[in-house]
Amino acid sequence: MASHDLTALQTPLDLLRMTKVPMGGTNSVGHVVATVNEVLRDHVPKVTIPFIGDLPMHGPRVEECDHTVDKVTGTRRFVVDHVDGSSFVS
Repeated sequence: MASHDLTALQTPLDLLRMTKVPMGGTNSVGHVVATVNEVLRDHVPKVTIPFIGDLPMHGPRVEECDHTVDKVTGTRRFVVDHVDGSSFVS
């Protein structure tokens, strides 16, 4: 059976592709978490707090959700904040 990517992150170093976490190995999950935290160290905890296979992004506060940034396009503040916050991935 061939391996396939479970998750992939574009980092300043290169593409980080994870196909599996070796279970049963001592501290294997801890090593994966430590590696992801090291790769994203400039963005933890301001933009994201990685948790094993998840990479949640911080959103705006509730007061900022209804604010329209651009009247012509109708772009909301939370969309602009999300794009700014996740631009480090590309």
